[in-house]
Amino acid sequence: MQMPFLLSDYAYAHRGLWNAEQPENSPAAFRAAADLGLGAECDVRLTRDGEVVVHHDASLARLFDAPSEIRDLTLEDLQAHRFPNSDETIPTLGDIVDIMGDLPLLIELKVDEKTDKRALASAVYETFRKRYSKVGIMSFDSDILKHFMDPGRDFKLGYLTPPLTLQTEEGVEQTKQALRDLTADFYAPHVIDCGHARAHICNQDQALLSWTVSEPEHLQFLKMANAIPIFEKLDPGLVTAATSTT
Repeated sequence: MQMPFLLSDYAYAHRGLWNAEQPENSPAAFRAAADLGLGAECDVRLTRDGEVVVHHDASLARLFDAPSEIRDLTLEDLQAHRFPNSDETIPTLGDIVDIMGDLPLLIELKVDEKTDKRALASAVYETFRKRYSKVGIMSFDSDILKHFMDPGRDFKLGYLTPPLTLQTEEGVEQTKQALRDLTADFYAPHVIDCGHARAHICNQDQALLSWTVSEPEHLQFLKMANAIPIFEKLDPGLVTAATSTT
């Protein structure tokens, strides 16, 4: 059972509160976010043995200088790889839900042409449903989100869109339709689209989040659109002060 919460009560650290000492999507990055009372966003993928792990890329190449893909490795295989300058390994989703405790976690389901969407959705749901936590589920892929459309759900459901999606009438209409079909609780466009989202997309019942807020001027866009930040590379105090409604 999930704890009720308002998305607008928090700012969200993108892949945790990461820096050179605590890499993105590492346990240390999420501990740092939790220590400051922030919400956080994470990315999830499925291993060969069906474990949900927190990692953005399809492969280990960028962060671990290894060519292997997550889908081809077991959890045990992954745990042989250490983050640079760290003893930590790629965490499971359960690890990160536990670290965040009673703070909210936005879980982005990463999807490509090889993804078993039903398997990933089921494994994610099984991970968080047994924990008393605050969870938002989101993806750029509307099909995988349909697996979470239980009308009695006690978690948040949101739809992501790439940059410039709302710069055409077609993009606006397709986004509106996806949000209606999903009965989404929130919408999260790229920061460049956040003004258009407030003007043309979100109704009163849908929260507006925006990614990835990484420049001080982005905070002004969010303030004008009354949007909730998913941020990185900014001082958390600056973010919360600039987007506060009080």
